[in-house]
Amino acid sequence: MRRRSLTLPSHPLALGACAFAAYAVAVELVYLAFELADDVDGPVSTFFPPAGLALVLFLGSRYSRWPVLAGAIWAAEVTIDLLHDVSFWDCAI
Repeated sequence: MRRRSLTLPSHPLALGACAFAAYAVAVELVYLAFELADDVDGPVSTFFPPAGLALVLFLGSRYSRWPVLAGAIWAAEVTIDLLHDVSFWDCAI
């Protein structure tokens, strides 16, 4: 019996949707962690896990799909920032 390997979707729309969802969830988890860290005195990590996820998405896909990934990641970042009351111009840049 052959094992199927897990790969990224090949269709640009499916790839963009998967990247958007994965990145949005990762950024939302970071927001939740920082909200919890605000209640505790001490150092806060400067590591941003969604950046690692973005790197994996880029390295795991073909070069021709990189514009789709960049757009999906940008849209996810803007969407989550807008949900947390960041002004559009601050999060769009």
